[in-house]
Amino acid sequence: MPLPCDARRDRLVLLVRGPYWLSCHWEVTARTLERARAALGPKWHGAIPTLRLFEVSHNDAGYGAEKAVRDVTVHGGTDTWYLDVSHPPRSYRVDLGYRTSGDTFYSMIRSEVVTTPSVGSSDSTPESFDPVVADRLAALSSHATG
Repeated sequence: MPLPCDARRDRLVLLVRGPYWLSCHWEVTARTLERARAALGPKWHGAIPTLRLFEVSHNDAGYGAEKAVRDVTVHGGTDTWYLDVSHPPRSYRVDLGYRTSGDTFYSMIRSEVVTTPSVGSSDSTPESFDPVVADRLAALSSHATG
């Protein structure tokens, strides 16, 4: 049974699909979209929905510095996206927001940090991850990166 509109909440879930793949799924409320529109003002009309991928480094106290790896333009109307990553094992998180032509990025929601497994480890490829699907995702993602 679908949740009533007022019961929805903002969320961005980032999942590890293997050493080289992440998937993310999100829900954004109308209220959050309205805040983004208001924050971007006249730039809103040209703003592009974007996932910003961050690599997160570890320090002795847990997670430390992070750096933006790349922006990925997502198509409106979708709520799921696959991201290819490299050099496992690495830790990542993702922000979903809007990027303007002046490279202003307004972040609406943020995922938790996830870590990809080493190549060849027992958890490097989930049982449900089909290599044929991975090839198709790679082709789709290469067209979507910005």
